[in-house]
Amino acid sequence: MKRKINSLYIHIPFCSQICPYCDFTKFFNTTFWQEKYIQELLKDIKYIKNNFETFKTIYIGGGTPSCLTVKNLENLLSNLVSLLEGNYEFTIEANPEDISVPFLELINKYKINRISIGIQSFKKETLKFLGRKIVNFDYVINLIKKYCSNINLDFIYGLPNEDFDDLKTNLTNIIKYNPNHISIYSLIISKNTTFYNENVQELEQETSRIYYDYIRDFLLKNGYLHYEISNFAKPGFESKHNLNYWQDGNYLGIGVGASGYIDKIRYTNSKSITSYLNGKRNYEKESLSIKEQKEEFIMLNLRTMYGIDLKKYYQKFKIDFLFEYEEVIKELTREGLLQNENGRIFIKKSSVPIADFIIRKFF
Repeated sequence: MKRKINSLYIHIPFCSQICPYCDFTKFFNTTFWQEKYIQELLKDIKYIKNNFETFKTIYIGGGTPSCLTVKNLENLLSNLVSLLEGNYEFTIEANPEDISVPFLELINKYKINRISIGIQSFKKETLKFLGRKIVNFDYVINLIKKYCSNINLDFIYGLPNEDFDDLKTNLTNIIKYNPNHISIYSLIISKNTTFYNENVQELEQETSRIYYDYIRDFLLKNGYLHYEISNFAKPGFESKHNLNYWQDGNYLGIGVGASGYIDKIRYTNSKSITSYLNGKRNYEKESLSIKEQKEEFIMLNLRTMYGIDLKKYYQKFKIDFLFEYEEVIKELTREGLLQNENGRIFIKKSSVPIADFIIRKFF
């Protein structure tokens, strides 16, 4: 009997250039490795077809999926399309410089209905510093809109050589394109990245809070829901795939370095492309304890504006959330940080900027 899991993630590790802030599993792009890699992915997809029902969401991320050749991308998509069901969400990540009519025609042909564009900044000096190509954003985004009606624009604030005025300019440009969804993150410096090796510094906490408050207020005034700490959407365009992550749903992950979560077990595939191409998949498995499951449930759900569904918590853990965390809830409610309404506990909108502080109170 086939199993039912709602979401599937597919990792494409190839990039035309390695961004200095990125700590995801990635490799310089070559057609030779692409072809071998796609053949391994197709083995995983065949296994999935034989053992799992169709999915509500599929997400192709990276790396840079859009740097695949047309031949390799079509080979992948043609084998994925039968895994979709009903009112599905099918997302692919892309860089602006990869957008072309053949690329858009191809993803349209195979039912991709959501595209996430990694813009990061509109400032030319910043893009050059990041090793990104300068493109005509008006042309690129308007071309995408002819083929796909659900667009996410991805940005980073706090990049080197950008200030508050650059943030305002970026936000003004974002709104000009009226995307359905906006993901905007503060720069985080991770080990084993160029920025880490060059001792680039993150924004100071107080400055980051000022930037964050401005972003949030600006996007709320322009009709976006702030539905997760770093994500904003027009009503009805929240990412279904990411909501499945944040609401503690099961998901499959295939490809080098990809992670999955099934029945309390989290797994991460090998980050070695050589191992992956030799058929070695699961590098690390972790069975979560009840305590870890609860912490993950709380952390993920409180990141969203929907908060913790009290009924769902009870069904999952057989204990009343209000009883189990009575003292913490009383303290945070008294301080005006939490709200209990319609069977849900959630962080008040005015307190979202300190969500990490609030969430840590439960652990």
